[in-house]
Amino acid sequence: MLVLPTSVGRSEGRETPLDLAGIALLTLGVGLLLVGLSERIAALIVAGLAVVAVFLWVERRAAAPAAVRS
Repeated sequence: MLVLPTSVGRSEGRETPLDLAGIALLTLGVGLLLVGLSERIAALIVAGLAVVAVFLWVERRAAAPAAVRS
């Protein structure tokens, strides 16, 4: 925080809003998969895969998907 420019994180110059749904779904899906795989709990693995599938569906319809553009 002390070394970043003050413009970082501000939305005044941003053309499209942050993809909060994508951020939340990806975080939840990866978290469920990691816990499920480390604890060998099939229900968490299936839930994680389902959330990742919903994430992919949401990202196909997002105004600014999380994909890196070059």
